[in-house]
Amino acid sequence: AATRWFNPFLAVFMAVQVYRILGGFMGRRWAVVAAVLLATNPYMVRQVATAKNDMLAASMALSVLALVLSAGKGRLVPACTVAGMLSGGAFVTKYNAGVVLTAVPVSLAVMGRLNAGRVSALLAGFAAVTIPFLMRNGLMTGNPLFPFASSLFSSPFFSETARDQLHTNMYVVTLQDPGAISRWQSVKSAVGAGSDESFMRWLALLPCAFLAAWRAPQARAVLASLLVMLAGWMVGPP
Repeated sequence: AATRWFNPFLAVFMAVQVYRILGGFMGRRWAVVAAVLLATNPYMVRQVATAKNDMLAASMALSVLALVLSAGKGRLVPACTVAGMLSGGAFVTKYNAGVVLTAVPVSLAVMGRLNAGRVSALLAGFAAVTIPFLMRNGLMTGNPLFPFASSLFSSPFFSETARDQLHTNMYVVTLQDPGAISRWQSVKSAVGAGSDESFMRWLALLPCAFLAAWRAPQARAVLASLLVMLAGWMVGPP
């Protein structure tokens, strides 16, 4: 089926975006190394083997950073508008991916390019995508953040208990490669990581430490954006 190739295609797309983001200040050689490491790290391999939406949300988040970091000063307002729309797309795909919206002003501030017009353009693009989605959710289910926040918005269609059970069974429902999960567990055991979250924290230290060694303004912007998105991803819903 064509859907089986969707996440592998996104993995390649994400590697290209990483190359675009890092190539400007690291040079082609290091950018290629980073892209290959992204495409072959165990967490990416596991996600490619499922039909979950994490890869789509992450692809849009990377596109946001690539767009903002590569835009010239004269094109930052339209770039921020499109970045806001992509951030909205990431949010409606997976709510905690919306944290990329906060990473944009952080990266612009680090590079000395933040101003009210660019932030307004960013928020306008984000609102254009997310407001219709939230209104549709509210009208159809009674909960604009359906299926999350059921304790805040009463919905007859879903409960927190049902959501937790769905997440528990998600890999059983969406798995495309049964061997991928066993390989993932083997890698986690080899590095002493007990849970997905602890393993991701372990992995995230590597690019953070690597970026910290570079002095270019873009490197600092990427590092700041990564830290902001990582913090939001860790505290958000699964």
